[in-house]
Amino acid sequence: MGFRLITADSSGCIYALTDADEVLFYFDDARNGTPRWGNGGVAQQIGSGFEYQRMVADAGGVIYAFDAAGNLSFFRDLSRDGTENWANGGVGQGIGTGWDGFVDVFGGGDGRLYAIDGLGDLYFFRDLARDGTESWANNGAKQKIGEGWGEYRQVIGGGDGVIYAINEGGEILFFKDLARDGTQQWANNGQGQVIGDGWGNFVAVFSGGDGILYALTPDGFLLFYQDLARDGTAHWAFNGSARTLGAGWLPGPETPLTIEGYAWPLSARPGGSVKFMVSSMANYDVSYYRLKPAANGGFGTQLTPLQGQPGGLQPVPVEAWRTGCGWAPSFSLTVPANWTSGLYAARCSSALGDDAFMVFAVKPKIADRKKIAVLANALTWNCYNDWGGRSKYTVPVGPQLSFERPNPAITPVETGQIDHLVRAELWIMGWMADAGFEFDVYTDIDFHQGTGFNDYRAIVLSTHPEYWTGKMLTRLETYIEQGGSVLYLGGNGVFEQVELDTGKKNITVMGGDETRLRDGFYFRNLAPPRSEREILGVGYRYDNYMTYAGYRIENSGHRFFTGTTLDDGDIIGEAGRNGGGASGWEMDTSLPGQALATAVVSANGNDDRGAPPSNLVLLARGANAGGFGADMTAYDTPAGGVVFSVGSISFGGSLVDDGNLQTIVANVLNECLA
Repeated sequence: MGFRLITADSSGCIYALTDADEVLFYFDDARNGTPRWGNGGVAQQIGSGFEYQRMVADAGGVIYAFDAAGNLSFFRDLSRDGTENWANGGVGQGIGTGWDGFVDVFGGGDGRLYAIDGLGDLYFFRDLARDGTESWANNGAKQKIGEGWGEYRQVIGGGDGVIYAINEGGEILFFKDLARDGTQQWANNGQGQVIGDGWGNFVAVFSGGDGILYALTPDGFLLFYQDLARDGTAHWAFNGSARTLGAGWLPGPETPLTIEGYAWPLSARPGGSVKFMVSSMANYDVSYYRLKPAANGGFGTQLTPLQGQPGGLQPVPVEAWRTGCGWAPSFSLTVPANWTSGLYAARCSSALGDDAFMVFAVKPKIADRKKIAVLANALTWNCYNDWGGRSKYTVPVGPQLSFERPNPAITPVETGQIDHLVRAELWIMGWMADAGFEFDVYTDIDFHQGTGFNDYRAIVLSTHPEYWTGKMLTRLETYIEQGGSVLYLGGNGVFEQVELDTGKKNITVMGGDETRLRDGFYFRNLAPPRSEREILGVGYRYDNYMTYAGYRIENSGHRFFTGTTLDDGDIIGEAGRNGGGASGWEMDTSLPGQALATAVVSANGNDDRGAPPSNLVLLARGANAGGFGADMTAYDTPAGGVVFSVGSISFGGSLVDDGNLQTIVANVLNECLA
C-alpha cells in the first residue's frame, strides 16, 4: 500500500489517500515533534472509492476533493477521530467546476484555496459557506494575486496567509499573503525569503498549520519541522533538525498500475533459470536489460528483442505481504552463457503504457569469477516493500515478509528523487565498471547461503545493507579473519538482524512478533552484543538523519589519499546525486557507544554501544551541521586485509562525480587486488 495524496489540517488530523482509493485517518496528538499518535499510530480507514486527483484539508474536518474532470466536491469528517462519520452520508457535494485548468491547488485555511495555472499565475478563491453549498467570494471568480509560481517544485499553504515554496535547488522560501481576500498585498513586496535548504530531497511536504511542516522521505519516514518565526526569518524548532514521527509512509503511484510482477529466484548463474510472475490488464512486451546508469539518464542496455506476452490479471491474496502472491509463472529465462555477472531486469511494457521491472542478479560462472564481489541488498529491498499491505515500516509491522510479490520501489529508472535501493546501488557498480574494476554481483541471499566467497580479495557492501542475518555476519567475520578485505560504501549497514527462509521465500523480522520493539534486534543489542562498529569500524546513529555535507579530511598522510593533493581540513564530496554531499541521509560514526552490555540501546546519541577496532584510522569526518557526520575509516586486519568504510547512504551519489572520492576508493580497490 502506498499513499497517492496526503493532506492535514491545523489540529493534527492527517488524511491519506491510498493507491486503492481508500481514505485513511491519522492524528498527530503532540504536534511538537514527539511521536504521540492517536489510535496508537494505526491508520483508521474512514472512506473508500475516493477517486480524486487532489485533496485539500481545512479546519473542522472539511476536505476539498478535485476529480480529473475538474469538479470540486465538498466533504466533512464529522468525527475527526478515525471513525467513519461523514456529513451528507459521505456523498461529496459539488461546489465548483473548471478546476482542471490548474496544475496545483493548495489550502489557506477558513475556506481559502489558492490555485496555480499552467502559466504560473496564482489565483485566490474562498468558499464562504463551508457546508457543501455553493457560495463563493467574488461570485466564484478567480482573483489573480501573483505570477511566476510555476517555477517551484512544490507550493504548500501554511495557513494565515503563509505560503511555503520549494524551488528546484531545494531551498524553501517563505511568502505571506497579507490581504487573504483576493487583492495583491504581500509581505516583503512579494519576494520569497529563503529560510532553509535541502527540501528537494522529500517526495512530499504538507502543512499542519502553525508553522508545522511534515515531510516524507523516499524511504517512507515522516519527519516533523516547525517554522517558529513565520515571518521570513530562518528560525526553526530543534535548530532546523528533523524529528522522526513515523515510518511506512511510502508514496504510491498516482494511478493504479496496469502491470506488476516479480521474479524468483533473485539470482542465477548462466545456464540457470529465473521465473517471472506477472499480472497485467493488457498484453505486454518483454525485453531483458543489463542494468547500468548512463549519462543521458538511461538505465541499461537492451539485450533481447521484444517478446509479446498475453495479458491477464492474477488474484492477490488478502495477506500477500506475508504469504506471497503465489502467481503462476508467466514466462521464464534460461540465463545465456555469454551474460556476465551483474544486475539485470526483465522489462514488461504494457499496451496501456506502464512498465514493470523485475530485477535479478546474474552470478558468475564458477570458472569466470573475478576478484571482487559486490552484494546487492535484497533483504533491505524486501523490508521496505509494502506491496500487499505491510512492510517492516508499516503500523502494524509485517512480521513475515514475502519475496513473492511485486516491488515497484526497486525500479532502475531515474525518478528525480533520492534513492537508497537498486538505483543507488547501480551508481556505485556503474562507477566501478567505468573505472575498469571487474567484479561479480550476488544478492545478500547468496551470501547467506553460499560458499566460495573466501576466494574473493574484496567484498563490497553498497549503499544501504541495513538488514542482515546472523549467519551473514558470521560469514563476514570469518572472511575477514581469513584475510579478506571489505569496502563498506554505504550507511546504516549490518544494523538489524532478520531471519531468512529461502524455502518459504520470506524473511522474518522482530522474531515474528509485530508487538515487539525493533531495538532488541539491533546487532548491538543481541546477547551477546554484535555491534557492526566492531567489524566495520563504524555504526549507525539516528540523531542526525537527513542532513548532508562533504567530508573534512582528518588524516591526509594516509596511503589511501595517494594521488590527491588533499590536506587536513580540506572538504571533499560536497555535492552529489543523492540529496547533497557524500556524508548524508543515514550516517555511521566510529565514536564508541558506552552503554552497559545489559542495556537495550536506541542507537540515538549517547544511548549507543560498540567500539571500533583499536587500530582504526579516522580518514575523514562529515562536516554535517546538527550533530555528527559520517566517518570515513580504515583499519588493517591481523590476517593482512583491510576494512574501509564511508558510513553514509548518500556516498555513492557523490562517488560518481567527485574525483577525490574516486581516487580514494580506487586506491583501496587496487590495494585489495595487488
